[in-house]
Amino acid sequence: MAENLHAKLAQKYSLRTSADALLAKGDNDEPSFGLEITSQFWEFWDGPYVGTDLRGTFYYNRGLFRERLSKVGVTKADYCADQKWAQEKRFLHVQFFTPDSTGLLGEFLAEDEFDIAESTGLLGRRRHGEWRKAEYIIADATASKAKNHTKMTIRCGAVGEAIEVECNPGDKIYQDAIDGVFGRLFLKSIDALHKVNSVSWYHDRVILHEHSNIKDRSLFFLPSEASRDDPHWQCPLGADCEKTLKHAKWKSIRNSEIG
Repeated sequence: MAENLHAKLAQKYSLRTSADALLAKGDNDEPSFGLEITSQFWEFWDGPYVGTDLRGTFYYNRGLFRERLSKVGVTKADYCADQKWAQEKRFLHVQFFTPDSTGLLGEFLAEDEFDIAESTGLLGRRRHGEWRKAEYIIADATASKAKNHTKMTIRCGAVGEAIEVECNPGDKIYQDAIDGVFGRLFLKSIDALHKVNSVSWYHDRVILHEHSNIKDRSLFFLPSEASRDDPHWQCPLGADCEKTLKHAKWKSIRNSEIG
């Protein structure tokens, strides 16, 4: 059973948190892999930013982020990915080794319904990557949209800005209402704000980016519930599983409201 895979890792490690694996083929058809652990503000990268998500769970022991990784800016370490099966479901399993390769820092497990790990060539070989601290400015924000209305809005009072996103009447997003979903806006720099002109809208997060740089993750919105350690939880952001919208613009809300 899938629960048994998670249960075995839960017995092995004292802590767990949700995480996103990002996979693609990079230069010379080499696999590119990343892991974002937003709740702990850490990320692991082997190659450039990549764009296919697998939402899963990262298992680790207490002290990993404060003691094992945070003493240096970048920690180089090996990792190895393999495939596991449970109840006819395919899972990506990744082991992250200590910098001296004598033990494990943690393990990641995520359902891989479409066999993305195999298709990118990630499986079966020990590879190298880097742990690094993900430094974000964090501000409260709210996402909302009226039913059968083309305009969606993410407001961020602390920044004094809101982004408006236009969707098409044929989109499922257009049909749904998003009734004031509260969350947090994460941005790596204030300069990133006004470069945004496209939005990738998922059921549990919103990634804002330049249309020419869809793989960049320097700015995104997470509903507050998304920080809960439940790999099966989904937030009703009223969206398809993945939808990129190319019409987005920022407006000041310092002295006015946006409808």
